[in-house]
Amino acid sequence: MFEVNDWEQHFNEEIDQGEALYDEAVGDPEITGTVVAFEEIQSLGSEMQSHLSDAWSGLASAAPVDRIAYVADGITAMAVQANVDGGESAVESFEDLDAAVEWAQGDD
Repeated sequence: MFEVNDWEQHFNEEIDQGEALYDEAVGDPEITGTVVAFEEIQSLGSEMQSHLSDAWSGLASAAPVDRIAYVADGITAMAVQANVDGGESAVESFEDLDAAVEWAQGDD
């Protein structure tokens, strides 16, 4: 059993790890699209939206990818999309992971 006593700290650690992994992975020239999936997140607080706007916009703008997809239930993915400037990358939100993957692969 895994028990999380400090959700905010745990979430921030996962975000930091995810950002580092994303930054490293998108340096691979074979990667032309990315998919970021949020699980069990119903809403984003103002602090998290501010972080996404600053940090994730920087990651997205520096990423040499064509497409960036965000997946989450409800309006969470749309909120992420609204807060991230993808630079030259197209950015879309999805509720369905398979649809996001297909779009990110460029299979229109």
